[in-house]
Amino acid sequence: MARARFYLPGMLYTKLLEVLLRGMRRAVCDIVLRNDLYPLLDLCCGPGTQAGLLGQQGKPVLGLDVNLKMLKYASSRRFQVPFCCADAARTPFPAGTFRGLVVSFALHEKEPAFRANLLKEAMSIL
Repeated sequence: MARARFYLPGMLYTKLLEVLLRGMRRAVCDIVLRNDLYPLLDLCCGPGTQAGLLGQQGKPVLGLDVNLKMLKYASSRRFQVPFCCADAARTPFPAGTFRGLVVSFALHEKEPAFRANLLKEAMSIL
């Protein structure tokens, strides 16, 4: 995937919110590690921060988002995780692919029907 180091929406999200979210992101990492929830999918991963933190353990983590520009930005941040561009409600993964799944700050912005389909897909691939 070509890297997009200067993607303004990703940069703004990262600079404005990441300091505020640092504690929550670390708490998610602690839960995932404590319960060995790998392989793990970060669904609607945005700029990839949570996937990047989860991937620091050298365990299998994948970030998925529908926004290719955001994924190129995430990739430019040099996280040690792969990223996949796909619709969160229709992922390319068969049932039971992942042991853990994270959705951070994405459901509130989705339409109710899409949100229901996303959650149904999430349950399927777990």
